[in-house]
Parts: sequence; structure tokens; C-alpha cells
Amino acid sequence: PEDQPAKGREKRLEGRPREGQETGAEKGRAERAGKVRPRGAGKGRPRGGAESSARRSREALPPSRRDPARPWPASSTSRTRRRCGRTWRTCTWSTATSASRRRTRTVRPYRRPPPAAAGPAGGSARVPRLAGCQRFADYLDAVRKDFVAAARVLRDNCEVHGHSESCYKLGAYQALGKGGLNPDLKAAYKSFVKSCEKGGKKSANACHSAGLLAQDGKANSDQPDPVAARDYYTKACDSNFAPSCFNLSVMYLQGTPGVPKDMSSALKYSLKGCELGHVWACANASRMYKLGDGVEKNDAKAEDLKNRAKQLHKEQKEAASSLTFGE
Repeated sequence: PEDQPAKGREKRLEGRPREGQETGAEKGRAERAGKVRPRGAGKGRPRGGAESSARRSREALPPSRRDPARPWPASSTSRTRRRCGRTWRTCTWSTATSASRRRTRTVRPYRRPPPAAAGPAGGSARVPRLAGCQRFADYLDAVRKDFVAAARVLRDNCEVHGHSESCYKLGAYQALGKGGLNPDLKAAYKSFVKSCEKGGKKSANACHSAGLLAQDGKANSDQPDPVAARDYYTKACDSNFAPSCFNLSVMYLQGTPGVPKDMSSALKYSLKGCELGHVWACANASRMYKLGDGVEKNDAKAEDLKNRAKQLHKEQKEAASSLTFGE
């Protein structure tokens, strides 16, 4: 009031802080938070200060120690409570700090992916990777015509990872001396055997190739191994590989050391080879029925098998003449 003494009014004004001026308590709290804040900074999210330094300290942690479920770590002056649903699908973080209003964030907690189930090659992701290496080798061989690079990929995929199809193709490279490799039938035999034992798309072809090398002895210092050849031919024939069925029938027709002559087995494998489309297997079975060699004579069956052989021969000639290259 105007009628009040001027001296008392001055004393009362001196005790009040001026407009825009902070008290000592507010200034101390601001200094402890790490930064002197301008007026009105406490109404929203604090700018910088303890929370920014806490975020920087979180980013400095190694990835294994970070908690992806939290949007930011709480500062040293905050009180944090965590409330999660019973299903553990969402978590609510309520953070109250002395410098800001209460914030509530709902986030999905981090879940570590389950471990991959073990597959036939040691892991579920490993099989596609090995198949991809095989396809890459096929691309280098058929499209790029880079046989040296293809041989490197096949060797690594076979010898290191044991991929069956790569082992079969590597054996063919080693037998022919392709891709900068020296011709080595012993190494080719080992690759064919490895592919045959592993199983896969080309395992029947690999078993047949191993049987051929074991039968003529080129893979064993010119010492034939008819028993091993018979076993490889049998495995390939069981996988419906017609040439192996025919070779097996010939072995039983002629008889070799370790594999005695057996006309019933010879007829059995000749008929199976004929069913699979082998011309000479049909011809052998027809002759056996015609002569009654090891089986009861039957002219009707002999004629049917003979006609089957002629039909297969005609189809093969037509297929060969219809092939055109370079188009």
C-alpha cells in the first residue's frame, strides 16, 4: 500500500527473488543434475543432463550387457518400477525423476531366438549353405566355364564339409584331370566311395563309378576287387540305377573270383534293368528265356523282352537325333 513506509517495503522486496532468478535450493538441485537448466525446462523431457549421460553410458556398454527392453536407462535420481503382464508379452516401465514428469512406456521385451535344431549335416542352416556351394560350383562349371574355380569349391565342399554331390563331381574332375587337377583314379575312387556312403542325389551314380573302378582294378594298383564292385553295384541297383543292375547281372552270368555264377540272380537283375529301361538287360533276359539258360524255357516271354529291347533302342535313337546344340 502507498501509505506504508518506504523502508519496510524495500526490505520485503529484498527477501523475494526477482523474476527469472532461481533460489539457492533450485540452483543446487540443477547443479547436482549436471546442468543449470533454463526457466521452464522442468515442464517436459529434460534437455541433456543426467539422462543424456545415462543414455551415453548405456551405448558405451557391450551389446551383451544392454537391455533392449528398456527405452533408456534411468538416471541416478530416478525411481523405476517395472510391471509386466502375466503373458510376458508387454512390459510397462514407469519412471519418475526429480527433474521431469512421470513417463510410462509400454515395450515388447527382448526374446533371444531359440537355438536351431540339429540337422543331418550338424545344423539346420548348414545344409542350405552346403547346397548353395554346390550350386555355385555348377554355375562356375556350366555357365562361367571356370573349371579351376569350380574344382576349388568342390574340393572344399567335399573334403571339409562332406557334401555328397560335391564329392561325386570332384571324383569326376579327378578322374578326367579337369579344373587344373592331375588325373588320379585313386583319389577319384575315394571321392566316389565317400559320396556313395553319404547318400544323396548323386549317390547311385557315385556307387556305380566306384564299382567300375573296383572291378577293373585301376583304383587298386591294377588288382580287381569283384566283391567290392558287386557291393557297390548292388547298392546302386537298389537305388534304381539301371546300368548297375545290368553290370550286376553280367557278373552273376559269367562268375568271377569271389562272386560265383548264379543264373537266378542274373535273371533277377536283368529283368530289373529292363524295367528301368536298359536295352542290353532286356536282351540278356530275352536270351535266357529263349535258351532256357538257368530258367524254364518260355518263348512268349522271350519275344516280349525282345520287342521291349527293340522299342527302347528306337526311342534312344530318336532322342539322340532330336538333340540340337547352340540354339
